Formats: sequence, structure tokens, C-alpha cells
Amino acid sequence: MKEIYRIFILIFLMSNISLAQEKSIANKLQAGTSVFYYQESYSDVIKSNYGELSISTSFNVNLSSKIYLGLRNYLVRVKSNLSPSFKSWHYLIGPTLKYKIMDKKRIELYTETGLFMGNYCPNCYPSNEYYNSKLFYWSFLVDLNFQPIKSIAELWITFSFSTNNPIRVSSLHGYNLPLLGIQYRFGK
Repeated sequence: MKEIYRIFILIFLMSNISLAQEKSIANKLQAGTSVFYYQESYSDVIKSNYGELSISTSFNVNLSSKIYLGLRNYLVRVKSNLSPSFKSWHYLIGPTLKYKIMDKKRIELYTETGLFMGNYCPNCYPSNEYYNSKLFYWSFLVDLNFQPIKSIAELWITFSFSTNNPIRVSSLHGYNLPLLGIQYRFGK
């Protein structure tokens, strides 16, 4: 846990140095939503299905030309036909810090780190002790953005890969997923 705090302090200090040189702060807002659906079927003796729908929304405001402070959440709908009680919504939510690595005319590449709180237990059934429990996660996301229509400069298509790992619970796997979405930008 101390390592995560150190990383956030380092990023904060680096952003303060960058902010001292910036003339415009909080003049750009990025709002986006992304989705992913995962389904698995087993047909050993009893046919079983497992499905997971993930919806992620994010809001980011610029601190500098390359650094954005934001808020991201994940809503996760999990269901299985073997356990009727295993149909519920779960969430992760928390602050993020986003950094622009590459900026070409209509393509951009970002990395994002975050610290989330939520009740989603990756790959857990209701019998697991962490199912629906309050958990904390550290997150890392890589985000490739593409502007599909030059005349609508505010609209972007996003392709992302996210890894969200529970903190201090080594027995749980990470919640890792690709995301496809859209983003709209406000400001200049």
C-alpha cells in the first residue's frame, strides 16, 4: 500500500512542476463511456454459462497540456445460470491521473493510473468471503484514441486495456479487460 501512495505522491509532484509552467488549467473536459462483454460456456456434465458486462464512464479535466485529473467508474453485471443468486451489479469508482504520451493529428495515446474503491470481487462466486465486500484496487489503463470524423473534432473513438488489481488481497485475480468506447471533448 505504501508503494501506491509513493507513486501518487511522485505523480503529484511531477504534475506540480508541469502546472507551474502552464497558463491554462481546467479549460478542457473529456467525457467518455466504454463497454466490454465477456461470456464463457462450459459443457462438461452440466451446461453452464458465465457472463460479464462492463460499462466504464470517465470524466477528465486538464491540469496541463499532457496531464489530466479525472474520475472513472466501472459498473459490472455478472450472471451465471448455475447460481440464480449470482445476478447482480457491482462497481468500482475512484480518482485517476491521465498522461498524454503521443499526440498526432487524429491519434492520441494516453496512460492512466487510478485508485478505486468498490464491491466487485474478480472471478468470485457468492460463496467467496470477498464477494460483495468493500475492496480497494490500483488501476492502470492504456488508452488509444482516434478521431474518426475530421469535421467533428470533439468526437473520438477509444480503444483501451485496463487492469484493476485488488490491494492487500493476494488470493484474488485482477479485473482485466479491453474496452471500446466513445469520448466527447469540451473546451479548447
